[in-house]
Amino acid sequence: MREYSERLGVPASWWLLVVACAALLGTTLWAGLSVATAIVIYAVLEGACAAALLGWGAARITVTTSELVADSRRLPLAQVAEVAAMDCSSGPTCRRRYTCAWQGRRRSRRTG
Repeated sequence: MREYSERLGVPASWWLLVVACAALLGTTLWAGLSVATAIVIYAVLEGACAAALLGWGAARITVTTSELVADSRRLPLAQVAEVAAMDCSSGPTCRRRYTCAWQGRRRSRRTG
């Protein structure tokens, strides 16, 4: 029985950034060559970048009643300790020099 399932993906901003970088690199490589060569260069660059982003975003997290599955790795839930929600306002983790992920970068380097 599946209780929770999530497919992780790369953000849309990564796709926009990679398309822009591949277009810039393709334009640089195209300089002085024919239009047919430019089309091949753009197609290869964009295809390679799309394959890389799809590969990075292909991870699937699934939690069932008996195990946690992350991509191809399996962890029986019998080996997992009790789960507790993280509260940054009162937890001892947040009183260290660096902040926890929930508080962001505003208070990241405390002195003292």
